[in-house]
Amino acid sequence: MYVGFLEFPNSAAWFERQLEECCLDIPRDVSVSEQAVLDPNAFQTYASLLLDNRVAERNGNPYEGTPLSGISNLGKLLEMVVRKLDERRGAVTVDVQDLQGKGKNKTPYDYVRIEVGKETRVEVKTGRLSWNESKQNWYVVFSDVKFEEHDQLLLGFYLPNKFDVYVHNGKRGPSKHGKRTGTTGGTVSFNGPRNEKDW
Repeated sequence: MYVGFLEFPNSAAWFERQLEECCLDIPRDVSVSEQAVLDPNAFQTYASLLLDNRVAERNGNPYEGTPLSGISNLGKLLEMVVRKLDERRGAVTVDVQDLQGKGKNKTPYDYVRIEVGKETRVEVKTGRLSWNESKQNWYVVFSDVKFEEHDQLLLGFYLPNKFDVYVHNGKRGPSKHGKRTGTTGGTVSFNGPRNEKDW
């Protein structure tokens, strides 16, 4: 499973159709923690989490007024959500610090997934929609990706009404930053169509 092409939705109706097709029966008004949706076969996604079924015009900021809009350190929270989704699939995950011992430098990956006869170093990155005024399109960037340091890269794509997790194939969207890539990592980015203001 991988992100072959990230298709940006262009209407609320599109979202509703996709959610109906890929999601398990979930009550629309339950809390975020109860809405984990696991369907690894839909849209080549690893997991999907329904956040908000109210898709509305939000004065140019699609995240304004959404359930997670006021949370500081949202990136870390969403990374923890990805790990919990991984564990719900039956995987055992181990903190990198637990493997390294106290006082060791943090590795570039976030945790190790342990399955029968196999350990996988997992790096998790999250991103959200941003508007490019000059190109007139929506885009998302996942930063500080250490391409050489993980076995699997999970990309958490935070939309105003849901959170999708993709397994990256290592090919689509990556870019490096010369000598700095070794220390700061590179990026993975996806661009929506030009002149399409409706996310």
